[in-house]
Order: sequence, then structure tokens, then C-alpha cells
Amino acid sequence: MLDKECKDPDFESTIVSIFPHTDVNRMLDPANTGASALVIMKSIEEERGKTYRTINTFEPSFFEHVETWKDTRTGHRPQSYQDYKKDKIEKIIGRIANTFPKYKDHINVVDSASVLTFRDYLNNPDGSAYGVKQKINQFNLLGKLPLRNLHAAGQSSVLPGIIGAMMSSFIVGRTILEKEKYNKFLNRNLCN
Repeated sequence: MLDKECKDPDFESTIVSIFPHTDVNRMLDPANTGASALVIMKSIEEERGKTYRTINTFEPSFFEHVETWKDTRTGHRPQSYQDYKKDKIEKIIGRIANTFPKYKDHINVVDSASVLTFRDYLNNPDGSAYGVKQKINQFNLLGKLPLRNLHAAGQSSVLPGIIGAMMSSFIVGRTILEKEKYNKFLNRNLCN
């Protein structure tokens, strides 16, 4: 999040992708020690009458990077893990500042997560927050379930991640409203 002293009248919600080179295979290789791809999502959030300018960043990460701490749990990790995260945060802030120099001294880190965080909170063995690296033989629940008024939607119902959550919500909505009513709802709300 940017602090109040950061003056940027041009701040707007946007997504910026940074690629240090064009070799995608190298960027997505766990053995890569150089810069990786970085996605910067800027947004303006309203909460309790206050406006916040937020920046969320994502970069590829692999279980190999945190394997040293694989037997630990969130809230009980050693200092070496905290140092690892601190180093990652500083490098990411540096890359944000290179792209948006006016934010250099105005970034307040609210939280950060690693592959282990996703493993622990999402129950994904390899810590995948998005993507197809879920567990093999995973049975996904989708749509109407065999209990009255119970439907399943969310990440990994259809596909993993945000797209899967969105698509599964459309499927459940169509099941509940029936095809004709659902199509009218979509036309009325999305096609104007």
C-alpha cells in the first residue's frame, strides 16, 4: 500500500507485467537465479470512507525455493525463513521502484506470502495458488450437489485459480436460475 505522502494524481487501477527478458522457459525454471516475471496490480480501494492506493505483486515461485522449511507451519517458521521473505520483499520493492520511481519511499508492505503459505492455507501440496499444480487424483466438486440447496463453486471446481472460481460461479448461477432466466440476467447486466 502507498502511504498518504505519496502524491500521484495519475494513480489508477491497472496491471503491469515486467519481463526481464524474453526467455519464458528460463523465467519459469525453478533453478533460475536471475530476475523472474513480475505482475504489478495497482488498485484504488474504498474502505470505511477512506481511499487506499494498493499495489499487489505476484512472481513465479517454486516449492524448491522453500524446501528447507517444508516441515514447518505458518506462524511457527524459523528466522531463516523470515530472512528469505524479507529479501524477496526488498527485491520486489526495488523492481516496483524501478518501474514507478515516485513510489520508492512510499510503499508500506501490509503482508506477504510464499509457496508454504499457500500450501498451509489452501491445502495444496505444492503450494500452488493458481495454475494446474494441484494434487493428482483430486476430485473436484462442481454445481448442484446431491443435497437440497447445496451447490459447489470456487477455485479448482472447474479450473484452478481466479478463472476457475469465476467459471464455476457462472455454472452454479445458471443451475439455480435456469438457462433462460440466467441468459436474461447476463444480457441485462453484462451486455449494456
